[in-house]
Amino acid sequence: MIETPSLVDQYCHGVLRTELGLGTFEAQLRAEYSVAVLVH
Repeated sequence: MIETPSLVDQYCHGVLRTELGLGTFEAQLRAEYSVAVLVH
């Protein structure tokens, strides 16, 4: 029973990191796309 909270914490941190990573990735793609549209 002692290991359960740590597993839940690891899972939650992993999900948060993934969501933040995807959000950053999408923001970078949008920024690059906007720059490409302005340049061309």
